[in-house]
Amino acid sequence: MEFTEFNGMVLLESPDSAREGLRRWQERGLPFTRWRYERGVNHTHADMIAADREHVRQEVEIAAEFEAALRQAYPERDFVISHIPCYAVSFYQLMDDAPTEYVPPKEPVKEAAWCQNCQRSREYRLLPEPDAEFPWLRWGACLVCGNDIVLNHGEEFRRVIKANNVQPSAKS
Repeated sequence: MEFTEFNGMVLLESPDSAREGLRRWQERGLPFTRWRYERGVNHTHADMIAADREHVRQEVEIAAEFEAALRQAYPERDFVISHIPCYAVSFYQLMDDAPTEYVPPKEPVKEAAWCQNCQRSREYRLLPEPDAEFPWLRWGACLVCGNDIVLNHGEEFRRVIKANNVQPSAKS
């Protein structure tokens, strides 16, 4: 994994792309913080057409790859790895106002959820909790195809602290 340092940020994009991205950010008049920019630019998606369990497995692997690469490249810096299950994994440098604690879902569990296999929102039956593979997630099984579906996930954070000190996120 290759990183670029630009204006104190650690990025997965080139310096030219970072300059252009910062210019666009400023044009929109948004308040700028380094960690927000890093988080946005450094986000990565797993296979978006994979079934939810496989998707989450791939994201867990991406998070582990980020962690290993950041530890090797920047052993004296602190980072946060962000994971929104079945959406994206990202990282940013730890700063005072950067989130580091689990963010619960914004909405309650609904009677239907997106089934990647069916490519539509489907009713489901709840699966037993805690889940053996991913105990921090709530799962349902699609009533049409039987595929496991992630329900009502939040955003999880893993702190990657200097000198191989790791503080895992609190999962609920």
